[in-house]
Amino acid sequence: MDAVPKEQKITEPKIQGAESLSPLAEQERPLEIVPPEAPALPSAPPAVASDLLTPSPQEAVLMPASSKSQLEKEIEDVLAEDLEKLYWELPEPERFIFKYKGEETASKIRLLLGETVVRAQEIFRLIVEWLKLLPGVNNFFIEQEAKIKTDKLLKFR
Repeated sequence: MDAVPKEQKITEPKIQGAESLSPLAEQERPLEIVPPEAPALPSAPPAVASDLLTPSPQEAVLMPASSKSQLEKEIEDVLAEDLEKLYWELPEPERFIFKYKGEETASKIRLLLGETVVRAQEIFRLIVEWLKLLPGVNNFFIEQEAKIKTDKLLKFR
């Protein structure tokens, strides 16, 4: 009962846009390579994801995406001082959230600095709240950094 194996058809992988090209034309033109889809980021707990990733209409007004004032850029620079190492140690999703919240905090601080009476305690509270997003950092460090950053920001006034 020796059965003769059926012929299997061997197909070459298809390259997008190369169906109508001759072998010479394929050598002349660079081939278009379609990258695979990026893996989905792990999702955060529902309460965290919904609160942090979807800005309310009020927050959207505070932070225009296309244009930031020079003051807001300087505020972001002050907030980012001495945190680069901690920032890059964060996992990608937490890094995105930390950056987003930092930009939101800078926008709120810019509004507070523009008021007639500057509320230093409110600026301090905003910075502490933002720094608490960093995992494994003790409260003494957070309060010390917030105090230093608040003092630097009050000089912009």
